[in-house]
Amino acid sequence: MSLGKLVEQESGQVFPLGFEVVTIGRHEDNTVVVPDPNVSRHHAEIAVHGGRWAIRDLDSANGTFVNGRPIHEPHVLRHGDLIRIGQSQFLLEFPAAAARHDTLVEAATMPLRPRRSPWLAVIAVLGLLALVAGAFLLWPRLQGEEEQATPPSAATDVAVGGATTLPSPATESTLPAPGETALPTVAPPSPEPTLPPAPSAEASDTPGVLPTIGVFRANPPIIDRGRCTRLEWGLIENANRVLLSDIGRVGTSGKIDVCPGESKAYRLEATGAGGTTEESIQVTVQEPRGSIIEYLRVVPSIVAPGGCAQLEWGKVENATEAIIEPGIGGVGTPGSMEVCPAETTVYELTATSPEGTHTARASLIISSDTSQKPVIAFFSARPASIEAGECVTLAWGKVDYAAEVTIDNGIGGVATPGEAEICPGARTTYRMTAIGPGGTTEAEAVVDVSPVGLAELADLVVESILFEPNPCFRVGKCEVRVTVRNDGPVDAGAFVLRWAPEGTEAVPVEWDVPGLAGGKAMELTYTWLPGATHEAWPTTATVDVYGQVDEIEEGEGNALTQEIAVLEP
Repeated sequence: MSLGKLVEQESGQVFPLGFEVVTIGRHEDNTVVVPDPNVSRHHAEIAVHGGRWAIRDLDSANGTFVNGRPIHEPHVLRHGDLIRIGQSQFLLEFPAAAARHDTLVEAATMPLRPRRSPWLAVIAVLGLLALVAGAFLLWPRLQGEEEQATPPSAATDVAVGGATTLPSPATESTLPAPGETALPTVAPPSPEPTLPPAPSAEASDTPGVLPTIGVFRANPPIIDRGRCTRLEWGLIENANRVLLSDIGRVGTSGKIDVCPGESKAYRLEATGAGGTTEESIQVTVQEPRGSIIEYLRVVPSIVAPGGCAQLEWGKVENATEAIIEPGIGGVGTPGSMEVCPAETTVYELTATSPEGTHTARASLIISSDTSQKPVIAFFSARPASIEAGECVTLAWGKVDYAAEVTIDNGIGGVATPGEAEICPGARTTYRMTAIGPGGTTEAEAVVDVSPVGLAELADLVVESILFEPNPCFRVGKCEVRVTVRNDGPVDAGAFVLRWAPEGTEAVPVEWDVPGLAGGKAMELTYTWLPGATHEAWPTTATVDVYGQVDEIEEGEGNALTQEIAVLEP
């Protein structure tokens, strides 16, 4: 049965909502499949609770947002709510009949008692009064027939119409004297029953419930020195504050990468109305087992056809044998030798020990063009601002004219293009270094980590500057593509994006952007005709030039510089 629907805003695709649970995520076993790397395999679910639809985040890496705000517990949905998961937005629509009610189940109609006519009660009362009046009128005659009248006691009950009415204790009951007319006495109505007052919630002495921590672990719990592990926590209930040692306040679920230099215990505290609950985990740092290869490298890493390079390797420890292939064989360590391959070659050093083998590799590229400096297409963090306990995706594009590409902070050598999930616990700068025969090129990506409870603001970031063709040519058409993102949870209003090559003769280009939705990105293009040649011409893109948008981190990530080679045609 379909009672409502989710409408994906970009494609217009409709997903019906009924009484069945609707799951949303990247994996194909979900009801709603979102093929987005920013979406977890099982990201969120929508189910009926107490007659109303509610959405729950399933401990996703990047969170679930309703109307621009992150949710940390089941959230009741209403008609017109906008749900954001990754880069996708879904509008919740109820039928008109369902939207007018708070719940999905109508209240049952109770049968009414038949109403009795009030005239029946009036006739009954008049009849009763007539009987009482007749009895008092006959009293003198009855009194005369008796030789001696015995007055009733004040405590004697008077029967009226079959009911026994007790006289009021404040009034003495007497019979009328002979010859007097007695007025009928009507008993006062019984008071309405009084219900005992409901107990006040403020007067309750029930203590608060002690917080519980469902998950707190290190993966892996044992690491080699120089490596990192990931702390994960979640399923925390009855807590309004969660603290992680060395980090500070975090959410009720999250992940953080830590790289301790020695064995260390990490403590998680959950505090609520019922007190504080603590959990601790031990991360053990051990010396690497088996063989250790200090390094293997080729200098230079790119040579012209017929050229030679120096293959160098460092000390190898805890190994029974060290072999370099192809074509070299067993070697002592440390050592070096000249190599002159006819084609691009990957050299591999294998060290063998009783615990197993370790391998190091180094490439020698044979190329006729050995003068070009490496070019990094882009290097960015998505999003660039997070709360403690959240993760981001570090992404990079193709790197040309490089023999080696590395990223610091424990990531190491990488292939290009590529990406990696990182969960820093504090503000971290990641540096990519590309090394080639023409020199070295570096790029940086900064991830800002703030305490839980960050202001709901926009956060504009220049993601990349791309050129087509690359390199460009003097007085030739060179298309410049600038991508800007809004990493904040709310929409950004109007702002100005500027791009300009370095130099007084270059004219800056500005775009007036009417706005950018939270979690979305946009690309702007410009056809540039460079008037001069340059080996590495710096160009800079700046977003929110005039400070029109209030941001989470003012100025952070608002500018990006990218070099481009401009050659003679």
